[in-house]
Amino acid sequence: MFFSSSPKLSSLLFALTLMIAFAEAEEVYFGNGIKIGEVSDTEAIIWTRLTSVPDPVQPGAEFIVGTKQQPIRFANFTDEELGPRGGYGHQLPEGVPLEKTAFAVPGESGVVRLTYEEVKNPNTRKTTSWQAVDPDRDFTRHFNLRNLKPDTDYALTLEARKSESSDETTTLKGSFATAPSRTTARKVTFAVTTCMAFSTLDDGDRGQLIYKSMLKLKPDFFVHAGDIVYYDHKDPFVTHIDLARHKWNRMFGLSNLKTLLTQVPAYW
Repeated sequence: MFFSSSPKLSSLLFALTLMIAFAEAEEVYFGNGIKIGEVSDTEAIIWTRLTSVPDPVQPGAEFIVGTKQQPIRFANFTDEELGPRGGYGHQLPEGVPLEKTAFAVPGESGVVRLTYEEVKNPNTRKTTSWQAVDPDRDFTRHFNLRNLKPDTDYALTLEARKSESSDETTTLKGSFATAPSRTTARKVTFAVTTCMAFSTLDDGDRGQLIYKSMLKLKPDFFVHAGDIVYYDHKDPFVTHIDLARHKWNRMFGLSNLKTLLTQVPAYW
């Protein structure tokens, strides 16, 4: 290996390192994809969340779940012992932040905009302004679409940046169809599921196999009748809003479900 003591070369390498680090810091991702909800014949809501990683953290630290001999008994701890994060200290290995646990999808600040259009009529294309995600709402943003055309296929393109002036842009594409008009009757296909516990993963890191099967049916919409996450189940037990959000985000970061919701409108 060749090493150089040249001041110019050292300065160049240092500058290059800073540029790479800055570029990495500028990137934001759609680690939780999108949700297309409340679709009617003329309206829809497009939800998204910006993240610091493109996919759930893997591998990651595991939560402390306790045993029958040594269970985690939150009722026995004082508020001071639980700390400001409501039990983190008793469910996480020492020194490990929540963002480093398995399947975590950490949120990230940034801006996002949406472009949508009728698939068969690109002249209908509309693009929103750049909108900042809300850190107080877990780095999320939703767009209310109105005056859509009934029984029509729409294409979506979401763009994300760390800031409006950033050169780095992450793109995510999706699609959905509006419902028929209220005076029109036609056959529809839809899928329903319940009880989506994280412990039911049967397709490895990708999540549940059922969502691949659902997508093959090409349903008009998807209904999740609940439950979706379980606050009273271990790994972790939810004792703080951060842990509740962690459970939602790791579930909706799984690729099988994320792929389905990018193409199929849903009702929860």
